[in-house]
Parts: sequence; C-alpha cells; structure tokens
Amino acid sequence: MKPELLYEYITLRHNEHTVHSMCRVLHVSESGYYRRRIQLALEQRGIRVSRSGVRRAMKRGGLLKSAPHRANSLAKADATAQKAENLIRRDFSAQVPNQKWLTDITQVPCADGKLYIAAVLDCYNGEIVCITT
Repeated sequence: MKPELLYEYITLRHNEHTVHSMCRVLHVSESGYYRRRIQLALEQRGIRVSRSGVRRAMKRGGLLKSAPHRANSLAKADATAQKAENLIRRDFSAQVPNQKWLTDITQVPCADGKLYIAAVLDCYNGEIVCITT
C-alpha cells in the first residue's frame, strides 16, 4: 500500500493512538509522516517546496531520526569458526552429473522488504538444480 494512504490514515486516527505506534505497526517512516504534514502545511500557506527541501529543513532542525546502521550481509562473521577447506580450488568443471554443485545466496531489494534467492548449480552442465526463496 502506498505510504501516502497510510499517512492519511494516521492523520485521521492520531487522536486514538500515538503517531509513533501507528507508524511502527504500519511499517512506515515517522519522519516521512511529519515531512508530509509540514509540506502540506506550507502548501496551504502558498509556499511551494520540494520533498527534499522539507527533508533538508527537518534535518537542519534535528527533526529526522537517524536509523541504526545495519550491516548489508546476511550473517556476522564468526572469528572463532574454522575456515572450510577449499575443495573446488576454482575448478568449476565436472566429469559426471551431480559430482560438484555450487550455490549462492542473493539479496534482492523489493518494495516490501528484502527477498533472498538461493540457487544450486550443477558444474557438469551448468544447469540450475534447485532454486528457492
């Protein structure tokens, strides 16, 4: 659902629940909600300003929350874990089917979050043996 519609819902219900809790439950940005409110208030006074202009003003005024930094990787490295032996040694060929399989996990950004795709490839003919999300 578009954030603008959710922000409108929050505006209608802000007397029943806190803006913070509704933004959290609806998975929308609280600063995005306030940016929209500020922009609408300025437009009602005949002041035209872009979304990025409102965002810059909010940042200067200390009205933007800074999101916690999150690592882009799937897992944290474990310093105590033993490294796996390199059995492939960059030889991605196989004499018979199902002798060597390779896999990788790919993160794909989507509108509603992240999608992780894992594929298994047979080195014999380059065929995808399995794919899962």
